[in-house]
Amino acid sequence: MDLAEYVMPGKSVESERRRFESLVESASSVIADLDLRCRITLFNHDAEVTIGYDENEAMGKNAFDFLVLIEVRRIFRAARRKRNGRNL
Repeated sequence: MDLAEYVMPGKSVESERRRFESLVESASSVIADLDLRCRITLFNHDAEVTIGYDENEAMGKNAFDFLVLIEVRRIFRAARRKRNGRNL
């Protein structure tokens, strides 16, 4: 695929790539991209904070491994809240 055809007139592919990277990193949501084997190919800062792994640790790993980890953490937080008398 030729990325040049998707770049706004007057912009270079490199400047658009930098703009995209800036948007991904400054987003206040988890942004990750996967290849066809569900391996992580893109992992932003919010993904690092939410999942607890930095980008270097996550790259190339199967995303489903992290989904299990997130669910386990959610269950432990719910159990802790219930134990402390909060049912939220």
